[in-house]
This record gives sequence, C-alpha cells and structure tokens, in this order.
Amino acid sequence: MSHPTTATEALVSGLTASECPRWHDEQLYISDMHARTVLAVAAGGATRVVAEVPGGAGGLGWLPDNSMVVVSQAERRVLRVDADGGVHVHADLTDSGESPLNDVWVDGDARAYVGEMGFDVHAFLHPRPDQPKAEFRLGRIYAVEPTGEARPATAEGLRFPNGIVTCPVSGRLVVAESFGFAIASFERDASGSLTNAETWAQLTFAPDGIAADRDGCLWVADPAGRRAVRVAPGGEELEVVTTDQQCLSVALGGSDGRALFLCTTPSTQPDEARRLPAHTADAGDGRVQRDRGRRPVGRQRDGAALHQDPLRRQASIAESPDGPVCP
Repeated sequence: MSHPTTATEALVSGLTASECPRWHDEQLYISDMHARTVLAVAAGGATRVVAEVPGGAGGLGWLPDNSMVVVSQAERRVLRVDADGGVHVHADLTDSGESPLNDVWVDGDARAYVGEMGFDVHAFLHPRPDQPKAEFRLGRIYAVEPTGEARPATAEGLRFPNGIVTCPVSGRLVVAESFGFAIASFERDASGSLTNAETWAQLTFAPDGIAADRDGCLWVADPAGRRAVRVAPGGEELEVVTTDQQCLSVALGGSDGRALFLCTTPSTQPDEARRLPAHTADAGDGRVQRDRGRRPVGRQRDGAALHQDPLRRQASIAESPDGPVCP
C-alpha cells in the first residue's frame, strides 16, 4: 500500500550511538550509548550531560519524586539520578543473568519494566575470528518495584526484547521483539507480572525502539531500513519517515506531544562508533533527527485543538510535529 513518506534533518550530531529518547518536563533526554552518558537536549540542539553511566547508557524513565532512572547495560543495574546529579543504584540484576540490559519503561505505579538482551548481540552479529560466535538466547522482562526489588515479569523469554511502552488506549505493555520481527503485548496484573501475551503486530523488519501515540498506534524504528514506521495494531504501515542512517529509536514529545524525534547512528558497533569523527557535516555520526515534512509543534489540525498526549515523556532524535491520526 502507499503511505506518506517524509525525510528528516539533524537536531544534534556528534554522538556515538544515540538511543532511548524520552520527553520529560518539556525537555528531551537521550542516551549516548557508547559514550556512556545521558544528555538533555535543548530546543535548538544544545546538549548537556545529565549523568555518566559506566556500563553504557540504556533506557530512561522517571520516578514520582522526579528522579531519573537509567539502565546501566553491561553492569545489569538500574541507576537513579537525583536532581543534583547524584547517581545511586536503584536495582541490581547482576545475580539474575549475564546478558546486557536494554530499554526500560516506568508505569504509573512507579514500577520499572526492564528488558535484557538475552545474549551478546554484537558478538552474535559480528563475531571475531579469534572468538566463538555468541549463542542466541531468549531475553526476559524484569519488573523493578519502587523499592528496587526486581524479579522476572514474564514466564517465557522474548526474542531480543527491545523498545517498551504502555499503550494509552488498551493499557497493555507492548514490547518490540527485534529477532522475532514482531511487537508483543501483555496485560499487567496487580503484582506487576505480565500475562495474556498476544502478538500486537507481525512485521516485515526487525523493530528497535518504539513510541505509542494517543490513537493506539506505534512509531517503530527500523534500523536496517533507515526509517521510522507508524504501525497500526495488526501491522499495517500507515506512514514512513526516512533517515540517512540506521534509525535506532523514536519517541513523541513537544508542547502538544506530537513531535517525533528519531535517534540515528552510522554504526551500532562500540569500537567503530567511537572512531567516527564528530561534529562535521560529512562525519555520518550519531544524531538526533527531526522530520522536515510536518508543521511546527503546537499547531492545530483542521481547526480542532490538539489534546495533550498522555505519553509526553517519550522522545526521539528527530522532530516530526503533527503526526496523523490513526484510522
């Protein structure tokens, strides 16, 4: 089928591998994964370091006291960042597995859902000649209580759990399964366990980061396709935003909650990403990008006022203001 396609322009450049964008308190935050930092991004593209994450910066979220949580991937820890910049261990998952952690979503009960990769994806996809190829394994989702207590939230593993969000329409938790070419969906019971698993959509590509809009559709990052796709329940592609690099993650934000940000990078390999030249027009470095094909944030559609997006906390590295309504 045909669907609208637009391109993007850079908001921030000179990053290693930008990931896990979130919109919080009128501010965009991102993880610069291989630089091991969390950055706040101003409207004009200026950045400031919010936290340093020794194990590599992953997913971001916020607790009710407005402290940030950030995944320290290789360390298998969830860190809490205070307003004054102090960093503390919120949850330690080192005894529950060996593979790196990935993304996180904090729900309305201050419970954080954290995904683990299940295996070393870099060694699996790009094995070194002097080392055995990594074995593919399923990854789990963990529920981290506000107290920091962590436990598996799913009885079965997932095929490389990646982006995690809550759907504002159904209330279900949805998770991108990168090696399953699918989006999984779960109900959450009173204890925080994930039950009644369903396939929200079967895709034709490996999804990475995801962002839910107010209409129950998802923006899905497609790294190999260098694009972000707006997908309806069931898998129909409604709209495409193209990028000139691998698109790792997407999120919604801005004053009306409709700005689309996209995180892009020329390489997800840590050593290669660190070698790339930064802050040059032709460097092909990690970026935060925004959509050039949409109207400015805050405008109205067809004369009707836009409502505030309940998922304003999400952000991405490309700003695509007025997204279409899902049919």
